[in-house]
Amino acid sequence: MKAITFRVTNFRCFVDSGWVRFTPGQPLILVGKNEAGKSALLAALSQLTASEVNFEPVRDWPRSKRQADREATAAVVEVKFQLEPHEINAIRAVDPTAKDLRTFSVRRGYDGFRRYAFDDLSDVPPVHNHRAVLQMVAANEALDESVRELATTLAQSPSLPERTAASIDALLAALPDKSEQHARVQGLQRQLSVIWSRTRLLNWIDERLPTFHYFNSYDLISGPD
Repeated sequence: MKAITFRVTNFRCFVDSGWVRFTPGQPLILVGKNEAGKSALLAALSQLTASEVNFEPVRDWPRSKRQADREATAAVVEVKFQLEPHEINAIRAVDPTAKDLRTFSVRRGYDGFRRYAFDDLSDVPPVHNHRAVLQMVAANEALDESVRELATTLAQSPSLPERTAASIDALLAALPDKSEQHARVQGLQRQLSVIWSRTRLLNWIDERLPTFHYFNSYDLISGPD
């Protein structure tokens, strides 16, 4: 994947830098007078994939904006990427719903979390009712006790990651076909499968994001004498 453009907001001298475009195969040269923000752009860009984010709200929030207006999730750096053909093919195996994905963006803010936006994919709605569905199954006295215990255990979980897929399959197998409970659990399974696919996609991309490095202490860079 290759970066095609980036933007810095809410950081030092930049309320909004506007989009800065990368030209494939060409160096990006920043020209400006002292204190124009050249280093600020590069410092913010380097934090997109840094293992530990180094934004300091009091120091880095633009002086032209009030500290009282600062939000923990305020974005600092956002980069848009374009996938290569071989990556598009690989992603189809990871998340079949992402077969049309070509570009996406990643942003990171003061809270340190990376957030993704996919231009060619619809948002995945969260699952809100998994506990109610599973508690209904757990209360069904006609089911085997082990099945009810499994439903109770799943209902107590705050979320249902992909490792619970086999347990949900077991619930479906134990419920009568065409029953209301079977239909409810099957609907939950469909919702979860979409979420699991998108989670796999995020993990796949996260492991392959290009890194950006910024050096401002050249005397500390190791190398030949």
